[in-house]
Amino acid sequence: MVSRFGEREKANGNLFLWALLIATSIPVLVILAIQHVFPSSDGFQALFVAILFLGSGAHVASSSFFYWDPDARSMLSQSPTRYFVAPIVIIVTLSALFAFGSSEVRASLTVLYFIWQTHHYTRQNLGILSFASRATQTAPPSVLEQSAVLTAGVGGVLGMITLQTPYASTVLDGYAWEINAMAILVYGAAGVLLLVSIPNQLKERSIWRFLFFVLGVVFYLPTFLFKDVISAILTYAIAHGIQYLVFMFYVAGRNHSTASLQRRLVTLSILTLGGAALLEFMQRSIWGSLNEAIFGAYLALVITHFIVDAGVWRLREATPRAYMRERFRFL
Repeated sequence: MVSRFGEREKANGNLFLWALLIATSIPVLVILAIQHVFPSSDGFQALFVAILFLGSGAHVASSSFFYWDPDARSMLSQSPTRYFVAPIVIIVTLSALFAFGSSEVRASLTVLYFIWQTHHYTRQNLGILSFASRATQTAPPSVLEQSAVLTAGVGGVLGMITLQTPYASTVLDGYAWEINAMAILVYGAAGVLLLVSIPNQLKERSIWRFLFFVLGVVFYLPTFLFKDVISAILTYAIAHGIQYLVFMFYVAGRNHSTASLQRRLVTLSILTLGGAALLEFMQRSIWGSLNEAIFGAYLALVITHFIVDAGVWRLREATPRAYMRERFRFL
């Protein structure tokens, strides 16, 4: 007989998966509707502003939770170089390089940043597939399934380069055709791996597992269907950010206690204020209203988010696994 605790945790697991599905699909649908169906709709425009805020600056700012939460800070203190020294070094270094480096240096660093950012999205897609497998009590992602998601990520990186980055000011100038051709070939290979993986998916008999596997592979499909950056890139970038907020909602409130509510309220304050600041920096920097040093610092802050995430969600290690297990009891 399943205990009440088990039933409750199973329900929490289903709610978590539904939240992730909504977080993945709504941004894509809203952005594409604005761009191609209802461009003059005030309602869609207001919704776009909201999801842009949540999926960009707010989601990056929310990872600062790990620095003030006592349990998380204890975990970070075990690797002070990674979590405390490296961010300062990166902020100072990138600020200096963007302030005093040549335009070619700045462009090259920006290209590398966007490559890292897109790879960061792919790592989260793998994490979501792993969480879906655990939540549905099915086998962990196979090597073939992981390869399909990772290959799709490589295709996404290549497809993104000529759309979003200042690649024309780097050594990549003149290779747009080759980069795009390689992107299509690699992404096509991911599609082949997806098809080959279907028999294994059918064995697991889990619609959730199969759904998030497919979503992990088709995540970058807008890049190959549209030419405008908003449709081709921002769709999945914002989806990634709102997915992350779903994870942080569970991390910030591991139970229904008053302390849990306080954590969530503080996290809400952080992502509201910090997110607004980061979004403002991003918008002003893109349009050149702020000097290059601040743009470098902005990129460094987002890179710190990448570094922190790569560590605290590394569930193969005992300390992060124990920390997350307390927050995701349904796993």
